Amino acid sequence: MGNQLILGGTGELAGTSKVGAATVTTTTFGDTGIEATTQSGIASPTQYTLAFQITTGANGAGYSSPTCSEYLSAKDGTNPNFQCAIYTDSGSNVPANLVCNSGNTAIGTVPGWQTSATLPSCGTLAANTKYWIVYQQQGNGNEVRFQNSTGTAHYRTDLVYGTWNNWASDTNASPRTDSFYITVSVN
Repeated sequence: MGNQLILGGTGELAGTSKVGAATVTTTTFGDTGIEATTQSGIASPTQYTLAFQITTGANGAGYSSPTCSEYLSAKDGTNPNFQCAIYTDSGSNVPANLVCNSGNTAIGTVPGWQTSATLPSCGTLAANTKYWIVYQQQGNGNEVRFQNSTGTAHYRTDLVYGTWNNWASDTNASPRTDSFYITVSVN
């Protein structure tokens, strides 16, 4: 099924954890594998921006408290940062309106999963709804991991790092899957 992930399908993981006396159930959308190929960022001032589409599951109360994670092999010595965002679906194979973004997040130890980008102002993601998960990395030396695949919608645009909502002019697509995922709480 590639990067268009449906709750309960390939690429979805579920779990529970205790927060105080409450039990929190989480679901993960995206590629949690460490893929074999690396790619560095694009030359400044534009940076590497990727998007993949997800479809939330049937949980009537929706999903909240998203965090995003990406696997990096190396980081840029000057600008070791990344951001992620969630967009609504436009119905035309590109993201539409920005729902929320994480803000600037420093890249930690590499190689490794970068898991500290939280999206605090997302509200609730509706059930059975398509969204786009987008991430940007700042710095030419940040190396993301991916694999080439068929039938996978992947979009790249050359936005200035930290800018969002400019997907209408983007027509780039390539068949690949990136080591990137979000985790949400099941409400």
